[in-house]
Amino acid sequence: MNKIKLNAKLENQTFTKQMECLYILSKKYPKYWKSYSWLFVKFIALDYSNDIQKISFQYLFKVFDDKDVNIFIKTIIIHHLVKPRKGALTYIERIGINTKLRNRIIEHITKLMKISCIALQLNCLYAYYLIFRRDGDHGHLQDFVSHNLKRPIPKPIQQAVYQIGTLYENHSPRLASFEEILEESEIEYESEGLNSQ
Repeated sequence: MNKIKLNAKLENQTFTKQMECLYILSKKYPKYWKSYSWLFVKFIALDYSNDIQKISFQYLFKVFDDKDVNIFIKTIIIHHLVKPRKGALTYIERIGINTKLRNRIIEHITKLMKISCIALQLNCLYAYYLIFRRDGDHGHLQDFVSHNLKRPIPKPIQQAVYQIGTLYENHSPRLASFEEILEESEIEYESEGLNSQ
């Protein structure tokens, strides 16, 4: 599936079988997470037919819902969706243009946010931020965290929400990348750990 070229004409039945195999493999052999996670994103985000994209979305949502799929695969899928692209919208922002897909993605991100995994939660937080950043309302993000995380809210999450809020308050034209938010959160968390020793 990695070798399928952009704009390739794919037969729906054959592609569905390939996606089913990918889905099964992702549950049985999670050590190949890097390849699997990209393939779940590749066929939704790049220039393939609408039918291929619909099939890909079905399997993407199936992966998100399946408790037997490794959390790390889900984390990296979200990371691929939010990763900044040179001179272009992130994949999640492109998907978010379609209201129906936007609502489905929000639904799944909300479910994933409740899983106790900081990396997954930070990726979900950033995805949520990207979906709503055009609205210019930081309250969405605070409500998202408040309603979906158990207390106490982990320090890296608190720090990320604070940093995004600061951007909103300062009307900053420069938006932080996920890597910058994660890096700042980790530095802050480590320095607090050193200070408490």
